Amino acid sequence: MTMDTRPPGRNQELAVREKPHHSIVARQSALASVGDLSAIGLTLVLAIVIGTFAGKWLGGKFGNQQLGLIIGFLFGTAAGFIQMYKSISRWNQNVERRKEFEQKDRINSD
Repeated sequence: MTMDTRPPGRNQELAVREKPHHSIVARQSALASVGDLSAIGLTLVLAIVIGTFAGKWLGGKFGNQQLGLIIGFLFGTAAGFIQMYKSISRWNQNVERRKEFEQKDRINSD
């Protein structure tokens, strides 16, 4: 194997310069999106667990623990899905705003 000791030519310099660079803002935006989406799953699970245990506790106070458990589970599930819908809607709105901003930015730069 021989190493190429020649200085880089003009084509090699252009190829190095043309590599796409991802901005810090884009990386932060991607990480924020991942955080938002992972929080949705956590919120759903916590709502179901809290609703189930609260229903079980309330059912025990009123004398029918099993019925309270079922009702608490249903309320927790409903609350979790409502929150999940709100979070996904908010996330979609943010994505649409970013796309519109990028399109306006591209038009203005041309």
